[in-house]
Amino acid sequence: MRLPLPFLTIALSAFLSSSVSAEGPALAPGETYIGMNDCAAGTSGGSPSANPVLVASASGPCKCGDSSDALAAGDTLCTPPSNGASLGQAGCINKSANGPSRCTVNCVEGYQPKDDKSCNVVAAADGVPTITKSDDTCRDQQYLLKTDKGCMCNYNANYPGTTQCKKPASGNGNGVCSTNGISWATCSVVCKTGFEEKNGDCVAAVTPTPNPNPNPNPNPNPNPNPNPNPNPTPSTMDQVSTCPPHLPAAFSNPTGSCGCAAVGKTKGVACVKPASGHGVGKCRSNAAKTASECYIECDTDYKLENGDCVPEAVEKTLSIDDCTEDPNFWLSAVPGGGCKCLSSQTAQWCDPARTTNGEGGGCYQNAALTDVHCAPISCDPNFTPQGDQCVSSDKITLISTCTAATGLNLLPSASGCTCSPRGSATACCA
Repeated sequence: MRLPLPFLTIALSAFLSSSVSAEGPALAPGETYIGMNDCAAGTSGGSPSANPVLVASASGPCKCGDSSDALAAGDTLCTPPSNGASLGQAGCINKSANGPSRCTVNCVEGYQPKDDKSCNVVAAADGVPTITKSDDTCRDQQYLLKTDKGCMCNYNANYPGTTQCKKPASGNGNGVCSTNGISWATCSVVCKTGFEEKNGDCVAAVTPTPNPNPNPNPNPNPNPNPNPNPNPTPSTMDQVSTCPPHLPAAFSNPTGSCGCAAVGKTKGVACVKPASGHGVGKCRSNAAKTASECYIECDTDYKLENGDCVPEAVEKTLSIDDCTEDPNFWLSAVPGGGCKCLSSQTAQWCDPARTTNGEGGGCYQNAALTDVHCAPISCDPNFTPQGDQCVSSDKITLISTCTAATGLNLLPSASGCTCSPRGSATACCA
């Protein structure tokens, strides 16, 4: 049979396969993996097909094509897992750069390929921990998807048998998929500091009412631990980030360890965030987990003062070179918050390209954080900083500004351009 032109041979010399996830097939030395995402992206210089398919060949390497194309002799159409399309995608393995190739499957998290045709559950002991993926981990695959039993990233937001875990519309958080990799998966939203989830979006957090003294007996010592000097050694629950998305609220227990619960359903003393919103409430316990307490951890450039996080009195100018720690690459002028290295691009990003006639990508904040703006790092000669721009420092005076009262001639002087009744009419630049 004739192989139509729309098929694209994926040669190793033209395309090096991306690495396969833990759910992908095992590769022998010299083998490379090609997935449906590669076909959807239009590899090897080809255009993406509206209905891409992946084909293995008994005499050549893996190929991408369209579902309407005919198969050549010795070719095999690679299909999704035989026990459920929602459990993975079709895949293809090149034994060498020039083939031959064979079909396989790439499974969602929590499943593994069997005989290159189906996806079986990965054996796990009871109490297997929850696996969580955030949409920012999908990178170029763009969309975070939930199947009935796992999580995956894909170029196609409407991949059959999946539901997209969407980023909140406000952009103040991330879409998250949680799964045990065996029997369930759920979508949720995790909000940035200072925001809380409401109807699938992240809105400004409401300042909570401070908790009363959890000790029923009046005690000037706010430490809930009966021992005034608890062992500061953190427990496994020391960081509030260990709480899963469905139980986001950390709490302490005067006679036990830290815990996590749904918002408003804590079983101890809720670890609330500071009233200013510039920090988080966390929990720590002693090594024996016989007592725990809440504490506040303030954001960068904030300090704990009288139970709240207040700005540190610092006037400073930062540049994009100060934001090099993964993933906080985005130097941003946050109103009321100061110059921050954020993990994503926002409207406050100090884009170096916005500045002309100089070097952009700087950020200035005063000590009170009432003046926070993007600023040039340096300006070209005869230009001065103004906002995030470099503006001309030359002053142009036009002869039309001279009147009979001042004199109709424009002359240069030590202090600039002046109008004079004497001399010849001219134009002047100071």
